[in-house]
Amino acid sequence: MKKLFILFTILFLSLTCRPVSADMGPKPSVNISFENAPDHPYYVTLLGTEEFTGPWSAVTAELIDSQEVDVRPAYVAFYEYAQATGLYFCDFVSECSEDDEFKWGYYPPEQFHIAVYDGDTLRVSDVIEREAFDSYYKIDLSGSELNVVEDYHITRYVISFLIRMVATIVIEVVLALLFGYRKKKELKTIVFTNILTQFLLNGIMLLLDYYSGLLVWVFVYPAMELAVFIIELAVYLINFKGHRKLKTFFYTLIANGLTFLLGLYIAVVASAF
Repeated sequence: MKKLFILFTILFLSLTCRPVSADMGPKPSVNISFENAPDHPYYVTLLGTEEFTGPWSAVTAELIDSQEVDVRPAYVAFYEYAQATGLYFCDFVSECSEDDEFKWGYYPPEQFHIAVYDGDTLRVSDVIEREAFDSYYKIDLSGSELNVVEDYHITRYVISFLIRMVATIVIEVVLALLFGYRKKKELKTIVFTNILTQFLLNGIMLLLDYYSGLLVWVFVYPAMELAVFIIELAVYLINFKGHRKLKTFFYTLIANGLTFLLGLYIAVVASAF
């Protein structure tokens, strides 16, 4: 039993611990949705405190002259404001009137002001410090100032957590019945143990997801699931009397393997909303 467990652990870690290129995987993003937007084209950018951010660099006067006629006034407005305030206007501008959404999805600045130019006026928000890996904001454009409200997407996290919780319990109970664990005490142990481990697992993953993004589900989640497997195996070995330990081991292994794949799938689907 001990040798089998050690073998499984080595195999699991060898499959999940892979070298990663520094530029692979998801990148931080700033996502802004606008309400009461004008019915004509308007342009949005982020004015930062750094001259370079990823592949983006500060706009120069020569670059403005090379812009198309329709976007050039926005470039001039952003550039002149940045020059007057000591900020940097990097070459990332979006015309947002089609869907009233702005996304800077590749190395956005850490600290920035949101700037909106609608053809007549330039409005600039107060300074914003980006904390979340994927930051979401809402702005009402009906006023003269940009009042920015952070959108934490709590609904997405809560729904995905509840789906994982319910699906995990259903899978483990159905599998337990197939393995011959049919006593009321055994089923209650499975349900309560999974409620506890799911709260622990998802609480930690929620924090990591907020600060580090979807990539934690690829590299941290397997290690967290392994910890859950060890906890559940220990609980089941203690409480499942009259059953062979090897059967309990394989039940826990298969159940956690299925819920691990399910958790990854739900995380990917939830990230799309």
